[in-house]
Amino acid sequence: MPNTLGCVDGTLIAIKPPTEREDAYVCRKGYHAINVQGVCDNRKILTNIIVQWPGSTHDAYIWGNSRLREWLEGQPYIGHLLGDQAYPLKQYLMTPLRNPHTQADRAFNAAHKKARQRTEDTFGRWKSRWMCIHKYGGPLTVALPTAVDVITSTAVLHNICEEQGVPVEVLQEGDDIDDRVDNVVQDQSGQQIRAMIIRDRF
Repeated sequence: MPNTLGCVDGTLIAIKPPTEREDAYVCRKGYHAINVQGVCDNRKILTNIIVQWPGSTHDAYIWGNSRLREWLEGQPYIGHLLGDQAYPLKQYLMTPLRNPHTQADRAFNAAHKKARQRTEDTFGRWKSRWMCIHKYGGPLTVALPTAVDVITSTAVLHNICEEQGVPVEVLQEGDDIDDRVDNVVQDQSGQQIRAMIIRDRF
């Protein structure tokens, strides 16, 4: 995918029930979790993470309240992130076509999905390195503030491992995709850039 800065997605990390706002932390799969937003590059490095939102929070809401989104809003076009249909289409955030009509549309969606797989691969490698954040290891049993520190620290350590070429056996967690579409924005400038990519590359 041309001009791609990275891929963005959310991933759920199980925690023990917190003492405050317990219900807000129950995710769509029925357990207590933090919904972590991560951005990765093509090296499977986490270039940006947000570890603060309860498990019931929609990916698009986390994105909409992120400093990264705010920063990108204020920049001239320098490229774009790739996100699934849960995210709003913007000039700096490319999403797949909801209703592809042409062969070029379908080719774009296929390439988009393949490129976006990098995020799932990155999350899988990160969690597999530390069973405390993998679903097979059970929920984090520490207090919520400490859980946030653990998640953040393991992300930093993951990046070091990737940069040093430390191997990891990936344990698949299964489908962790939140592709709920709640009338997300289809920005005109984003539509124009996406149409240009499809016209020129597909």
